[in-house]
Amino acid sequence: MDEGLLYGHYLDRGEGEEAARAAVAAVRALEGDLARDGRTLGSATQDDIAAHVARLVAAGENGAPRLLALARYFRLAGRPDLYVYFTRLFGGRGVLASIRERTVEREGEAVAAEVFRDVQDPPLGTPPEAMPETVRRLMAGFGRALPPERTRAALCGNHHRIPVDSFRGERERYLAAPSLDAYLADLHVRRVEELARHAADGTVWFEQRITPRVVDFVRREPEILSAVRAEDALYATKIPYDPDGWVAAADPAERRYLACHCPFVREAVRASAEDGAPPLPPSDWCHCSAGFEKVLFDTILGADLSVEVLASVLLGDDRCRFRIRLPEGVR
Repeated sequence: MDEGLLYGHYLDRGEGEEAARAAVAAVRALEGDLARDGRTLGSATQDDIAAHVARLVAAGENGAPRLLALARYFRLAGRPDLYVYFTRLFGGRGVLASIRERTVEREGEAVAAEVFRDVQDPPLGTPPEAMPETVRRLMAGFGRALPPERTRAALCGNHHRIPVDSFRGERERYLAAPSLDAYLADLHVRRVEELARHAADGTVWFEQRITPRVVDFVRREPEILSAVRAEDALYATKIPYDPDGWVAAADPAERRYLACHCPFVREAVRASAEDGAPPLPPSDWCHCSAGFEKVLFDTILGADLSVEVLASVLLGDDRCRFRIRLPEGVR
C-alpha cells in the first residue's frame, strides 16, 4: 500500500491527521484480509471487496468513514472498477429516511408507520443483491396505506438530499438567459464539454466511466443531462448508469440493467432475466428517480414541479424518461 497517497489526500482535503491515520488503517486492514486469501490491493476483485465489506458489516465495523477511506484509496490508486463498487454501497444512504420524513409531512405519522411497518433500513455496506427486497416491502406498505397517486407524491422528493445551494449558479444562469430554451441548450453544451474532459483524462464522472462514444451519444441526445421543452413541459432522459456499456450492448435485458441507477433495484433488473426470478419491484418506485431528476428544475424555476414517469427499466424500457410540468408564464 502506498500510505502517502491516501494520507496526503486526507491532509490536502483538510480532514486532519487523525482522519488520515484512520483511513490508512482501514486500507491496511483490507490489505491483511486480502493477503490471507493470496490477494493484494492491486489484484483484488469486486468479490474480494464484497467479502471484506460483509465481514465489516457482521462485526459492526461498517461506519461511513471506513468505507469512504477504502473508496478513496481505490480511486487514487487507479482502480475505478472498485471505486464504483463502493459508490453503489453509498448510493442509497439516507433515501429511506427521507422518504419516511416526506410521508410523515404529507400523510401523518400513523400512515408512515403503516407504510414502513415491515421495512428496515439496510446497514451501510449491504450487498446490492439484497436491496430489492427492501423496496418490495416498502411498496407493499404504500399499497396498504395509500392510493397510487399519493404514493407517487411521497416518493417524488429530493431523497438523495442534494443541497439546493449547489444549483445556485444554475439559477443565476437561467435568470440571465433570454429564455428557458436557451438555458437548456447551453446547459447541454456545458454538460457535454464536462463529459469530454473526463473522456480525455480517463477520470470517473460521478459513478460513470466516460469514453468518446459516450460523449458522442450524449451530444446527440439533448434530453440527457439537460431537457427539451415542448409546450408546457420539459422532457428529460436519464443518462444510463453504465453509459459506455449501454451504448455497446445489443441485448435488451442487458441494456435495461446497464441503464438503471437505483441501488435498491438495479440487481433485481439483472436477475429478472433469469428463469424463476422474483418479480420486479412495482414501477411506481421510479418516482423516486423522477424526484431526483427534477430537483435542478425545481430550483432554477423556484417551484415544486409535478413530474411523470414516461419510461423506466421497471416498466420494461431500456432507458428512463420523465415529463416535468412547467408552471404558467415561463418565458
